[in-house]
Amino acid sequence: MSNDKKVPVWDNNFSFLMAMIGAAIGLGNIWRYPYVAYSNGGGTFLIPYLCAIFILGLPFLFLEYSVGFKFKTSLSEILKKIKPKFEVIGWFVALISFLILLSSISLLIIIYKIIISNKFKIENEFMKEKINLEYRYYKKIEENQEKIKRIYHDINNHMICISNLSNEKDVKEYVKSLDLNIGYINFNFGNKI
Repeated sequence: MSNDKKVPVWDNNFSFLMAMIGAAIGLGNIWRYPYVAYSNGGGTFLIPYLCAIFILGLPFLFLEYSVGFKFKTSLSEILKKIKPKFEVIGWFVALISFLILLSSISLLIIIYKIIISNKFKIENEFMKEKINLEYRYYKKIEENQEKIKRIYHDINNHMICISNLSNEKDVKEYVKSLDLNIGYINFNFGNKI
């Protein structure tokens, strides 16, 4: 069996280093954290931050990539090849990563539930306000209809009183014409809520 696969290689070490740093650390850590720390008056934290990057971050990055390049397998297998008892550490790292994934998913579910419950609460408050507004509107209409009924009733009573008090023909004709004019007004009181 011949192995004729061509393995892709980087053009130079610097491009490989920058790609790996970008993949491992990310621009948010390199640019955003120092800016936020400095803008909030924590410029003194930049010194230990930069020391931690150069003393811990870069050596571990080089170690991870060099060990991965030499063994070309998973972390638990690498640690097993170094010393068989260290395989547990590799599985522990994988377990921690899985637990972080589960906690992130749980947090997203909780945030989703909060957003949905607030959405329903807002919609419920909106519907209550709409129902109250409609109720006040129809209550006002009902009050106005009651006032119009009372006025109409009072006008009829006054016209009856005037026509009964006076026997003159002009007054009776005037009351009759008023009665006809009022009769033409359509007092449709509609349905009450």
